[in-house]
Amino acid sequence: MWPKLGYNGDLSPYQKNQLPQSLQGSETLHELYATQEGRDWWAEHGESTNVQFDLSHGSDSREILDAYQISKGMPPIDPMGKHQYRRTLDPSKENVHDGEIEPTRKNHA
Repeated sequence: MWPKLGYNGDLSPYQKNQLPQSLQGSETLHELYATQEGRDWWAEHGESTNVQFDLSHGSDSREILDAYQISKGMPPIDPMGKHQYRRTLDPSKENVHDGEIEPTRKNHA
């Protein structure tokens, strides 16, 4: 639940050892949630862990929360965030990541 709302945390050494080969190298929940396979793995094998939410403007945490808000038909929390969306999420889907958001970084020159 918490990762899809933007909370992040380090995977424990035990969790990292349990990852399938294709997910090896993931160090955080955000990295794991970057793929459908990672989200599916966490749904089946995830366990209680310490998480935090980065409140800074344009953070990945706020960007993920914005995507969730949009997918539920609500306005984003951080409308001037650092990403622009290549696609919109399907609000009929329960998991915000089912829409496969592919954020692109804005150029800050």
